[in-house]
Amino acid sequence: MIIFIPGQIIYLLTFPGVILHEIAHRFVCDMLGVRVYHVCYFSLSKEASGYVMHENITSAFHVFLIAIAPLFINSIICMLLLFPFGFAKILDTTFIFEEFTINNIIHYLVIWAGFSIGYHAMPSNVDMQRAPELTKGYTSYFFLSLAKFIVALFNIPLLGPILRLMYAFTVASIPFFIFFIILLSMIKLGLINNLYFL
Repeated sequence: MIIFIPGQIIYLLTFPGVILHEIAHRFVCDMLGVRVYHVCYFSLSKEASGYVMHENITSAFHVFLIAIAPLFINSIICMLLLFPFGFAKILDTTFIFEEFTINNIIHYLVIWAGFSIGYHAMPSNVDMQRAPELTKGYTSYFFLSLAKFIVALFNIPLLGPILRLMYAFTVASIPFFIFFIILLSMIKLGLINNLYFL
C-alpha cells in the first residue's frame, strides 16, 4: 500500500532543511554579487516551500551555481551534524536510548535536523529550469540537461521523497566510510596494531 503524504506536511516536518535550502541560494547570490529582491525562507504554500527572488541572470554558470548551492551546503551541514553523534553511538553499547533525558532529546533533535537538511539538499525543478536554456555549447547543454533530469527525479511526488531520504542517509554515511578507510589504511601500514581503542 502506498501512503501519500502531502507536501506541506513534509515541509513542516523537515522545515530546518527548507530554511537552509533558501539560505544556501541567498548565500551564493551574495557571493556572486547578484541582487536579491525578496527571500521567503519557509512557507506552507502549495506553490513553493520557500524562494529567493533575485535579479535576472544571463550567465548560465551563475544560474547553475545558485541552483546547486543547497546540494553542497545542505550536504556538508548534514554530514557535520550527523557524524559526531552517529560516531558516538557506534562507540557506545546502546544505540537505542533506554530513557529520555535532556542530552538524549538534544541528540534526537540533531539527528532530525541533520536528516531534514540532507533531505532538502537537492535543488528543485524551478532552481534548475533556466540553466540549460542559457547555455550555448552542446556539451554544456547536455550536462546541464542531464542534471535537470536527475533533479526532476528527486521531485517526482511519490518517488522523490524516497530518493531524498536515500540521499540523506548516503550523505550521512560518507564520513563513516572515510573514517573506516583511513582506519584500515593505518592498520595496513602498521600505524595501529589493534582496534581495542574503540
